[in-house]
Amino acid sequence: MARFPHGKVFCCTAHLVQVLFELAYSHSPTIIFIDEIDWIATNKGDCILSEPAKRFRSELLSRLDGLVSNENSNVVLLATTNSPWGIDAALLRRLEKQIYVSLPNEVARLGIFKLYLSNHLLENTDIVNHIVKCTERYSCADIKLLCKQAWLLEISPIWRRLEKKETPVTTLKYELKSYEILAKLLKKMSPTVMQIDKYDTRNK
Repeated sequence: MARFPHGKVFCCTAHLVQVLFELAYSHSPTIIFIDEIDWIATNKGDCILSEPAKRFRSELLSRLDGLVSNENSNVVLLATTNSPWGIDAALLRRLEKQIYVSLPNEVARLGIFKLYLSNHLLENTDIVNHIVKCTERYSCADIKLLCKQAWLLEISPIWRRLEKKETPVTTLKYELKSYEILAKLLKKMSPTVMQIDKYDTRNK
């Protein structure tokens, strides 16, 4: 699997696209994965691409045309985007299957929190129900960030004691024990995913 992070797309050349696909063909079955593909195929008229970016995009579109042949059927392109409406028509025509991944439901959110909450918190039904309800419009990444920030706040007193050598070095387990810290963060943090209705309308 090959990945092109969006921060490096415009540094890539058309030659690298050729090499990528040739490697994929020679090692098939293969999945080529491009994250946030809208960065290189936007339909925004005010977006001016550099010449290397234009050549990169042109070569990519050309190579995607070659994937539809029976000879290359063992090579699949998988691309992701948070802005499907921002991708230009030329690329959309070449992406035959579009899959909408919705925000996690209550069961999925609970499953994520089980990775981070201590058994003490998980055993309290009222606390768990409140946390799951408050994160209704949160993405998986939002929940992960929430738990990370809560954990850092929890262990900050331990870090201060370690810096002052007031306590022996110990292993810090990534486990949330303080409901109060989580509750305060939930009042401050907002979900990062916007325009949910726009996603739902597009995928009806």
